[in-house]
Amino acid sequence: MQGREGIANSIMAVKVVIEKVFENMEEATIGKWLKREGEYVHEGEPLVEIITEKVTFEMESPASGILRRIVSPEKSTVPIGYIIAVLGDVDEPLPDVDEENRHIMAQWRGEVHQPATGAPTPSITVSAPQTSQLSQASTERLAKRAVPQRVRATPAARRLAREHGIDLGDVARELGVDVVSEKHVREYLNEHF
Repeated sequence: MQGREGIANSIMAVKVVIEKVFENMEEATIGKWLKREGEYVHEGEPLVEIITEKVTFEMESPASGILRRIVSPEKSTVPIGYIIAVLGDVDEPLPDVDEENRHIMAQWRGEVHQPATGAPTPSITVSAPQTSQLSQASTERLAKRAVPQRVRATPAARRLAREHGIDLGDVARELGVDVVSEKHVREYLNEHF
């Protein structure tokens, strides 16, 4: 059996990628890193806690090596295919994953803000006669939804908000949080419904 150094010296850089665990999975949130940069990790050893809409699980290391770089910090939400870390040898040059991740994020943001059909995102226009029939709060809420803004939220929070027709932007603004969790959505529901 090779020692730790023999294994580390024999591997090439390995990208740790968020993979689709179930159908319709579009994103995942980094819960907690179980290893720190610079630590050695064995193939199959728990590396990071991943939170999805349906399940929370410990993602195993795809290879043995040194955790050279953590790309995605805890509490960040990333799309399928995103490179969250890089394993490798101490002296090995690391691949440039930032450019690859920028491309993945750009594609994801494009898909998130357009309907699945690929048709352009419909705009919301409120004409003068309709405005008189709508309350000021309703008009403001429609205007906020017309401008596509990505609110950082856990998958569970997104699911719960979607089920109740709640705008995550409203939750984030009202509670003053940067990342909306399921707990925040439940708190908002209790206050408003």
